[in-house]
Amino acid sequence: MEEESEESEEELQDAAAACSVQELSNTMVQRRHRGSVPGRVPVMRNTMQGHIRIFSDYFAPNPVFNDDHFRRRFRMTKRLFCRILEAVTVHDYYFTQQYNAANQLGCSPLQKVTASLRMLAYGCSADSLDEDVRMGESSIIESLQHFVRAVVHVFGPYYLRRPTQEDIDRILLIAETRGSLACWAA
Repeated sequence: MEEESEESEEELQDAAAACSVQELSNTMVQRRHRGSVPGRVPVMRNTMQGHIRIFSDYFAPNPVFNDDHFRRRFRMTKRLFCRILEAVTVHDYYFTQQYNAANQLGCSPLQKVTASLRMLAYGCSADSLDEDVRMGESSIIESLQHFVRAVVHVFGPYYLRRPTQEDIDRILLIAETRGSLACWAA
């Protein structure tokens, strides 16, 4: 009887130790849900089609839309867009085109940056961009987060600093030539 009690006690201690170890490992490992969700149907977006569409619309030798359309839709020149695209791609590996777990080519840097800039320029939801850039909502949000961090890191030291006296003088000169110096006096 005493042996059974000792065995029972040992089993209880072993079970408690196993639970403690499991609980500790659960708290130490930060889990991110990735992969399919039971009951959901995967969407075949054809991400390459999205890249080709954006490229042929704006960046091909004979684009569908001209530079004026580009400036209006992206709120910047094509030259500035390309500069930002190159800078964030060099800064953050996330923006390089990679193969996914199914060995299919993922979204291009052009798609990721286009989605991010459209969200910032228009304030639209990630879900509304799905049809244009052929990316899922969560991928668009992830792209935006990486994009914002990269832009702040790459361009922040120059553009997010206090203006120098030279900057102020240049801005005042431009304002004076436009006749809007009164705005600065206020």
